[in-house]
Amino acid sequence: MKRVVLLVFICILSQSSLFASVEVFDVKNQRSVAYRTWISSLPLNSIMFLGEFHYNIPVQNIEAAIINDVVTYNELQSKFSVSWEFLNYLDQAEINSLFSKLSAPDFLKAMNLASAESYIPVLETVTLNKGNLFGLNIDRKIKQQLIAAGIESVDPKFIPPNLEIGGENYFYRFKESMGDHVPASKIQRYFEAQCFTDSIMSYQLSLNEETRVNFVVVGSFHSDYFDGTVSRLMKLTDKKVVNIKIVNASDLSEVELQAILKPSIIYGDVSDYVVIVTSP
Repeated sequence: MKRVVLLVFICILSQSSLFASVEVFDVKNQRSVAYRTWISSLPLNSIMFLGEFHYNIPVQNIEAAIINDVVTYNELQSKFSVSWEFLNYLDQAEINSLFSKLSAPDFLKAMNLASAESYIPVLETVTLNKGNLFGLNIDRKIKQQLIAAGIESVDPKFIPPNLEIGGENYFYRFKESMGDHVPASKIQRYFEAQCFTDSIMSYQLSLNEETRVNFVVVGSFHSDYFDGTVSRLMKLTDKKVVNIKIVNASDLSEVELQAILKPSIIYGDVSDYVVIVTSP
């Protein structure tokens, strides 16, 4: 499979500018797409998932560039939003108040996310283009309660109306991803917590559809193979859902990268597009 690598300039708002090698790969058609052509072709009135590897500077830099370029090309300033997995929807009033007043680093500190400094370019892009920032997740303590005592122990007010426990394929991928990190006796509860999170995030996304485009920054396991949060959201919205997976090729072997790009015999396409960045 021949892959064409494009060289694009990325302006990092809070750091020095840098060059990175970037490729956009159309998974369905198994071909590379020019970055500028791709940006201009992305649909409006849509929800765009940016499935990512957390705390990966090149990945978060590209996320910021994609958001900025889509908004700028389509003149969507003040008409877009970013929903972020790291923020809790129950804190939305605080998010609204602090995000408009504080710098990105200070906002992260105020939200107890000081270690998430790689996301500063994403947050600054939202501010620069006058977008909205939404929380998607729920407090970790509630999920820990579920893991300890089951879904029936969770206060009903926190249970989303679209709660859905995933199927066999999702469970198998989840189990494989957890490896030996979770005892076999606990894996079902952890999987239920994963699906609880997917259901909450998809439901919150369905409530925040007033902007032309909503970018969704989540760990890629929530969006890979159109499962997890993506599959649940598709049942709740009439908007176009675009699934974009972002990877840092510097962290992957060629075999691992090809496994992402090629359709799985079992699971199908990993996403609509894979954006591949190579660290300079």
